[in-house]
Amino acid sequence: MWDSVGKWSIFAFFSALLLSPTSLVWGAWGCGDSADEENYVESDCSPSEAGASAIAHAKNLDPSCPPPSKKLGNQCVLNSDLVLTEPLILKAYTKLNCQGHRLLPSGLTAAPNVQSIPPVAIFSARASGVKIQNCVIGSETQPFSYGIMIADSKVDPNWDEGQLALRRNKVVGNEVYAANIAIDLLQTDNSEVKDNNLTIFGNGFGVDMRRAAYDVVSNNFIRRIDSTYWLKTTYPGGAPVLAPTVFSSGIIEGTGPNPTADFTFTVGSETVTVAGIDPSQTAPNHHNFIEDNTIEMTGILGRPASLTGFTINSGIQLEDNVSGTEVRGNSISGDSTNPPALGVFVGGASTAPGFLVNNVLLEGNSVTGGFIRDAIQVFVARNTTLRDNVLSDAGRSGVLLGSFGLESTTVTGNIISDNGINCALPFCTTAASGRGGFSFSRGTGPSNFAAFFGAEISLNDVTDNLRGVGVITLVPYTFPSELSVEGQGNYWGHSSAPGFTAADSSLYPLVKDSNPYCVPVAELDPALLPPTCP
Repeated sequence: MWDSVGKWSIFAFFSALLLSPTSLVWGAWGCGDSADEENYVESDCSPSEAGASAIAHAKNLDPSCPPPSKKLGNQCVLNSDLVLTEPLILKAYTKLNCQGHRLLPSGLTAAPNVQSIPPVAIFSARASGVKIQNCVIGSETQPFSYGIMIADSKVDPNWDEGQLALRRNKVVGNEVYAANIAIDLLQTDNSEVKDNNLTIFGNGFGVDMRRAAYDVVSNNFIRRIDSTYWLKTTYPGGAPVLAPTVFSSGIIEGTGPNPTADFTFTVGSETVTVAGIDPSQTAPNHHNFIEDNTIEMTGILGRPASLTGFTINSGIQLEDNVSGTEVRGNSISGDSTNPPALGVFVGGASTAPGFLVNNVLLEGNSVTGGFIRDAIQVFVARNTTLRDNVLSDAGRSGVLLGSFGLESTTVTGNIISDNGINCALPFCTTAASGRGGFSFSRGTGPSNFAAFFGAEISLNDVTDNLRGVGVITLVPYTFPSELSVEGQGNYWGHSSAPGFTAADSSLYPLVKDSNPYCVPVAELDPALLPPTCP
């Protein structure tokens, strides 16, 4: 069943669903065979929404190519489009190649609380070595709630690289339309999500990594479009309702629902229990990689009138309990006429050790094209590194450092331009003095106030913004903040001394760069750095 909304916080997300206690076998097949284990193969059967050749009925699914799939080499292949009445459940080491055929739900409930029947197209639990490729799942007019869900597949820390490779789950080369989550890795390690084309709707997520480690999400195209589908995620068995906020991301990583408590859900004959975290224990490094994805996000236009609130709507979100994730080479763009809130958000829901975000690297990303607030926001997070990114066209700032992000973030080699200017947008309420290439904020409450300024900011090009640094002073900002490291400052757009002026900081001289440059430096070889021009 499609899901519903229970309680919803800014940072906590509840990803659980209740499905029928049956699993699936498929109907008949039609056209020619064409498949290869490691390569995507075009089929003679083009996917179509109308006239799907078979309706899938409930029956136990044998992991060795049940009808209508057909064994071809070491794969199970499809030769027709299908309409599903029950989820397809894959066992360990099943290699499913849909050969470009489309899976559709057998029904949708009425908008705006749209639910698909069944709520998830393909599901696998406690299984290794599963591969899902070349499937077209749902459509713009008939999305599933969940496209693909892999759950409760954790690694043994004693496995070597060979064992990890053999057991790795792979989701590659699929096209998925989902109103909730396109690809969900729930309490799942050692997965590869690559070369997929994902379309999500109002409150949807492209790739969701919850309590996951050693996963690689790379080279996917993810777009969010506005529609009549605004359903939130649910508690098991909950009735579908609309939440008052918009909360959507192209890629999200964190703890998920009820983070400190266990929760259980059932899909077909499979029951999964997701363990709660201990908030007193700092998360170990998860070693997840988010690389070379293209994410196109939109904002809140077209939402139902009942959705009056606004929280986080971002290209990539790294929230509670994330540690050691590397985000590299991604292209994230907003819509200038219907912008999302953020490009990338890094931060936990509370200051408890188990919720803090730690040791995240954002490197070589392009975050451009219209955001209401910030291209990158680092909040309740420690030891974040922003390096060699291009950040532009955000309504408030290219980089917002708030709370613990103000204490320990390293920002170097970035090109930060054209931010803080276009704030005549919904929910862009920050005063002009708080906007610019950078925005600094002590935090939102005593529990998450920064205690000092310890960020290391150097060798960035910060130009054509409303100002270099804006300071949000709803909470008094009293920290002397030096914007250079070991005598190396930043380029603020001045071609002659002084390279940093009172106009570059809304709290000058409390916030200043004592060692600025008068030429761009972000892309220079360190050996070729010119003298500073204070």
